[in-house]
Amino acid sequence: MTRDWLTQQVRLHLPQARALAETLTEWSRRLTTQEAIGTAQPKGQTPAPSTAAVPLNDRLERLISRLPGPSTLTEPGGLQRAVEGSGIWLEARLAQLALTPGALTDASLGEDLKAQLLQFADQIRRHNRDAADTTARTATPAVINAGKALEHETEGMLKQLVSLQLQPLEQEAEQPRWVLDLPYRHSGGVGTVQAEIERERRQGEVEEAGWTIRLRLDLAELGPLSIRLTLKGQRLSASLLAERAPTAALLRSRLPLLREQLEARELEVTALHAGQGQTANPTRHPGPLISEQA
Repeated sequence: MTRDWLTQQVRLHLPQARALAETLTEWSRRLTTQEAIGTAQPKGQTPAPSTAAVPLNDRLERLISRLPGPSTLTEPGGLQRAVEGSGIWLEARLAQLALTPGALTDASLGEDLKAQLLQFADQIRRHNRDAADTTARTATPAVINAGKALEHETEGMLKQLVSLQLQPLEQEAEQPRWVLDLPYRHSGGVGTVQAEIERERRQGEVEEAGWTIRLRLDLAELGPLSIRLTLKGQRLSASLLAERAPTAALLRSRLPLLREQLEARELEVTALHAGQGQTANPTRHPGPLISEQA
């Protein structure tokens, strides 16, 4: 890999990238109103999906239904699986499978978000080719146009994942940094946990390298929340930040319980804090992704 190659890839993918959560939320809304591929009718009427609409609706609904729920992300094992299947490590997992056959199962790879979007993109392209076949066209122009829009949106989400995959390549090998989005489904549609995972530089040979993870989520009941966790060995420090004063007060009241739960997992809690303030987006790169000089 060269700097020129990295620059070229960023220019290819970043401008057309689409945010995962916003796109998935829109898809969920369309499914609810049966608008996923151009089957919407005037207000007050229940649309009847065309024969061509049904297969894509089913596939779209299946993709969204496979997103983790909130209960999964609040359970350690579930959160780990969601992070591993966030899409940014798909190629690394495939390489692991090639080197160690049987290390991964088809089921675990099937849960990977990028793998699912790649399959869905292929299904949409085949659907659009069939719909555009003038010798056997059964779809309406609205379905054809909406199918093309769905293909464009899917490609945009894949470009977003590739852009996230490219970011660590400019980091030092000793201090990797990954940014990722974890979409999840809830009763109101689709939300996202924005995350950054970073390995701290080790100071000397004796000191153990630590890991820092930053999470940001926006819940209807609590508002925007930011969580920073730093782990060195079994020593953990945690900071929770809420933009709303009532939420900050609620977090402070739950700190003793949080400490008890962390210590029950044999972690030494060195610091635990909750406060109010502006929450930053950890997936927003702090500077230009590619540094170039004119």
